[in-house]
Amino acid sequence: MVRSGRNLKEFMECFAGEKWLASQVVSRLRDVYPDNSYGGKSFYMLPLPLLTKSNFQLHIREEKKKDSDRTWTLTIICGGKSDLASQERGLGDADVLRKIVEIINREGK
Repeated sequence: MVRSGRNLKEFMECFAGEKWLASQVVSRLRDVYPDNSYGGKSFYMLPLPLLTKSNFQLHIREEKKKDSDRTWTLTIICGGKSDLASQERGLGDADVLRKIVEIINREGK
C-alpha cells in the first residue's frame, strides 16, 4: 500500500471530494506516479502484486473542458503498451476511482 510521499499527496489532492473512494484505491496500490507531461494531471498506478494475477499498470489522465466538470480517461497498460480497447473516457472523479477498484478486484487471484 502507498503510505506517504509527495506523489500520494498529489493524488489525494485531486480527489479531495472523494476521500473514502481514493483511500480504497490507495489501499490496493504499490505506488502511484504523477505524469504531468500531458499538460494536466495524470497518474500511473501500480497495483499490489499480491492482489493481481497479472502485471499491469493503470493510467488516468485528466481531461480539461472549459464548460464542464473535470473528467478522466482510464487506460490499462500491459507489457509497456496501452490497451486501447480498455480505455474509458469521460469518467467523473467517483467513477474513475470505482473503476480502478473494480479492475484490480477483477484481476485478483
